[in-house]
This record gives sequence, C-alpha cells and structure tokens, in this order.
Amino acid sequence: MRTLLVGLDGFDHSLFGSLSSAGRLPRLTAIEHLGASGVLDSPPPTATIPSWTTILTGVNPGRHGMCDFTRREGYGVRLSSTADREAPTV
Repeated sequence: MRTLLVGLDGFDHSLFGSLSSAGRLPRLTAIEHLGASGVLDSPPPTATIPSWTTILTGVNPGRHGMCDFTRREGYGVRLSSTADREAPTV
C-alpha cells in the first residue's frame, strides 16, 4: 500500500474548505476525494518542529525531545537537527 501525507503547515482547514468549494484548489481537492482527510491537533508547543517530529515518530515532544528550532548549549544556542531526535521515526 502506498501512502501520501500532504501537510499544509500553518494552513487553516476551514480556509481549505472554502477554497476547495470555490474550485481554487483543484489538485488538492482531487487528492482529498481519493483518500481521507481530517484536521490534526498539534501537540504543545504548537510549532513546526515538534508537530512534524510527532507525526514522524508517533510520540509526543516529551518523548522525542524536539520542542523548538534551537537547542541551548551552555550559554549558547544552536539550531536543532535530526541528531537531536530522541525517538526513531516510523
């Protein structure tokens, strides 16, 4: 079985509904009609990194450790990377 996950980061699902009904999103509407769709609740904190990492790992930010775009190292800050993820992806 093949699976395609289309995620519109930060996009309001109600806006998708109105644009789809108006014929403004023909390709995404076709994909939606071929499969399943729904609204996902983001885990806190509601930000890109923890949300997508939760989708990829199936566990919450407390378990996968990705809560922000940055990591504190002593008095410094560096960008987070996949090496910081504390849970395997599915």
